[in-house]
Amino acid sequence: MATRIEVGYRRGVPDPRGQATQAKIKSFLGLGVSSVRSLDAYVVDAELTREETERVCERFADAVTQESAEGRLDAGESDQVIAVGLKPGVTDAVGRSARFAIEDIVGRKLPEGAGVYSSVVYFVTGATREEAEAIAVEVLSNPLIETHKVWGFEEYLGSAPDREPPVVRSGHAPRVERIALPESDAGLERLSRERVLSLSVEEMRSLR
Repeated sequence: MATRIEVGYRRGVPDPRGQATQAKIKSFLGLGVSSVRSLDAYVVDAELTREETERVCERFADAVTQESAEGRLDAGESDQVIAVGLKPGVTDAVGRSARFAIEDIVGRKLPEGAGVYSSVVYFVTGATREEAEAIAVEVLSNPLIETHKVWGFEEYLGSAPDREPPVVRSGHAPRVERIALPESDAGLERLSRERVLSLSVEEMRSLR
């Protein structure tokens, strides 16, 4: 089962990213939201022991200004919650760095194919659901490479922590076959068309 680790600032400690986001919301959308808090989330698509998870949580958070938890961190009350993460297949540089850090902390390599995926959760006070949707699309995410999800605060508390890795799992099995390349140009052209190769006759000749 995947492990989810959340890291955020302690109550009363300023959240620079949250403050910058609040200013962007005002600048881009003209919305004077009361406050924005944020936290970092990491989904580890590999099995960690309880002891390993506790060590990672401890090391990922600054002991003075931050706190961390497996599953869900208590970030305080808000009106809306917005989660932003990368789409499946998009390079996650933060997640990759987190994987190296986790392997160093636990003292072993994660299994081949295992990944660590990063996202950011924002807690917005002073915004409606409709305004939160606009904030997610216009300020917090790039729809070409990122996904977002919006909850009302009570809805968020009632939902389970998201431990699902952003990967596409397919049952497709690749198949290899031998294909005879015709001698005639007409045959090569037909093969390119039927196989949707989008190759010209000249290119098919080169392959032959």
